[in-house]
Amino acid sequence: MKFSLPESFACFSLHVLLVGIHVALLQVYMHHYEHKITASGNTATTALSLTVRIGSQMIATVLTLFLVLVTQQLSLKRNFHARQTLTALHDKANAWLGLGSSFLTLYQQRKTRTAPWYIFAITVYSLGIFILHITTPALFDVIPFTQTALVTPINETIGGPEVAVIRVTLSATALRLSGNGTSHPDCPASGPITGPCIEQIVASMLNLNGFALYIGLAVSGILFLFAWLTTRGVGVESRMHCTLDTPGILQLTWLLGNNMLISTRMVSRVRNPSVDELRKGGQFHVQMSDPEKVGKL
Repeated sequence: MKFSLPESFACFSLHVLLVGIHVALLQVYMHHYEHKITASGNTATTALSLTVRIGSQMIATVLTLFLVLVTQQLSLKRNFHARQTLTALHDKANAWLGLGSSFLTLYQQRKTRTAPWYIFAITVYSLGIFILHITTPALFDVIPFTQTALVTPINETIGGPEVAVIRVTLSATALRLSGNGTSHPDCPASGPITGPCIEQIVASMLNLNGFALYIGLAVSGILFLFAWLTTRGVGVESRMHCTLDTPGILQLTWLLGNNMLISTRMVSRVRNPSVDELRKGGQFHVQMSDPEKVGKL
């Protein structure tokens, strides 16, 4: 079954997409294009903040989910083709279970060294995914700023504080002048608005957090590198035949049932099935990619 080429393409395409997103956000940050997105009022500000944070978190969660899924499957399947010790295969599979499991497996290398650099690469990759889940919500925030508006009563003969008005936001270059060049006074803090005046409105604008962005960009690059290290490039196994769809417990049980030599050797080497003893007992070479080859230890 040729699996490696399409899966490798999907894996590295997703990593390139992650890097590309951060590069695009860097361009936005350098020119502050995000400042053009503004909101006035508490309700609009809250809605803008929630929309941006929830939206970015959803995109990051879905993207990293597929990143880990594809990279993990590609790495484990490739290891089924490699001739290595049974303990090394066990450690690599355990390291992919999660960040905590990868740290524990890396710690276990101090007693029985199987594939320390490979386990380290998986640990760094899992840690990078964890960091992305922290930096993504911190990428965007909403900051207040003062906006100048020209306030004009609809009917200037109507007095009272409840008079209806029209507010027209002025740009920074408009200064405090109307269309005919007449300067307008500041709006009163209280009381009726009897004529055109200038009011300072507190609004909010979208802002990119440069610190979180640079961390995310660095982590996305590291993820790309360590994805390549744990899968060894694109299409390297595309010409090989593999009888396993996925490297799971059921598949391993089936393989062991068809290759009693592995079970026999493991039982003969281990009396006490503790973690350390099992890891030491599994220090003999196997190749799990094909039942005809598994028995050739």
